[in-house]
Amino acid sequence: MTFGVIKAIYRGAKRTPMNTKRGHNYYKGTGSGSMGWHTKRGGYKIDPKKVRTYVVPNLTDCPYLPYVEPKAKRGIKYTIDTDKYLELANKYVKKISENKLMIANEAKN
Repeated sequence: MTFGVIKAIYRGAKRTPMNTKRGHNYYKGTGSGSMGWHTKRGGYKIDPKKVRTYVVPNLTDCPYLPYVEPKAKRGIKYTIDTDKYLELANKYVKKISENKLMIANEAKN
């Protein structure tokens, strides 16, 4: 009698992920549904009723801003030459070292 209870507790304590090798008739799938059906000749017919469509709300008065500025010009690539890049990198390193020195001086005082 107690062996059955212990065996049941052990079954509930398994924490392995559920996959097709662990369950009877378990099929996980990919979460994507079919959009149509296969034809006899190897083609595929799309059913418009099955295609997912998303309704975008009106975002004209939305307080949130997009990741890309709406005024950004399309097709322009911003490049920087190596001399300018090294100059900016040196300024950044100097700024960091100055901050470290300032923090060290404040810690001493």
